[in-house]
Amino acid sequence: MEPPQDVRLACLVELEAASAQLHLQISQFTSRWAGTPGTEEVAYRRILPVRRRLDMVEQVSKALNVLNEHGQLYRRAEARALYAEGLTMAELASVFQVSRQRIATLLHEPVEAPGRGHP
Repeated sequence: MEPPQDVRLACLVELEAASAQLHLQISQFTSRWAGTPGTEEVAYRRILPVRRRLDMVEQVSKALNVLNEHGQLYRRAEARALYAEGLTMAELASVFQVSRQRIATLLHEPVEAPGRGHP
């Protein structure tokens, strides 16, 4: 399968994959914790060993970083596309729930495809 050419589509694909991974990790954690009888009385450290909890924190952090990174790229690319289609900075600011100054910044920040050295 060829990678998507449009930055917005590529970001959405990455967002979908990262959110699915995050959902899976949280579901596994929740079922493990909720599936422990007498959870209220059992110390948290007994439900999951420290190493496993640290691994889970790291996995969730990585997934959130990917969501944040690609979410920001998507917002930048979409702001630029909507502005090119005629929306004003004030309209974009309202939709994005940010100031017009932030929209101006979004429109001038580079939009690069995921994995190509973007900030």
